[in-house]
Amino acid sequence: MSIFGFLFRTATSKNNSPAERKAAKPAQTMGSELKREMNEREFSIRYKELVSKFSYENYDLNKEEIEKLHSLAKQSRWTGERSSYIAKFLMETGKLDKEDAELLARTEASRAGSILTQIRSERAGSTGYVWRSHKDARTRASHKAMNGKFIRWDSPPTIDGVIGHAGTHLGCRCFAMPKFP
Repeated sequence: MSIFGFLFRTATSKNNSPAERKAAKPAQTMGSELKREMNEREFSIRYKELVSKFSYENYDLNKEEIEKLHSLAKQSRWTGERSSYIAKFLMETGKLDKEDAELLARTEASRAGSILTQIRSERAGSTGYVWRSHKDARTRASHKAMNGKFIRWDSPPTIDGVIGHAGTHLGCRCFAMPKFP
């Protein structure tokens, strides 16, 4: 769940105290602003441009299913939904088993967040970011090697034969820390 989703649920839950609801109220505004921004024509065009660069040839999904996948992943960024509802959609296509659906759902949710970070950062004048990876046994050696490196938004690196920014590779948990002038 995104921080916006968590705070929104805190702000609206009857189970929380009035003080907790008041403290979380800004999340409602932030989530609404994020949704508005993501629905702007210019933003949508850039989002589609960036997301269209990913290949789904290993998954046998048709164009409509891929568009729905992108839509659900993008929507998850402002609703705070977990990737499980994206996995459910993928399993309902009958083309992926549970394990593949969950992996692709997590990847698409991460990609949506990474693309959102890129677009918003570019709009704010950022030319790139510092790649951050997790320092645990699950992190691929190639991704650990990227940790701390500056990457330009207009020049995504090739890692393990795949071009993409932090958080956009299949199963990637890395993230971008945007740098500003």
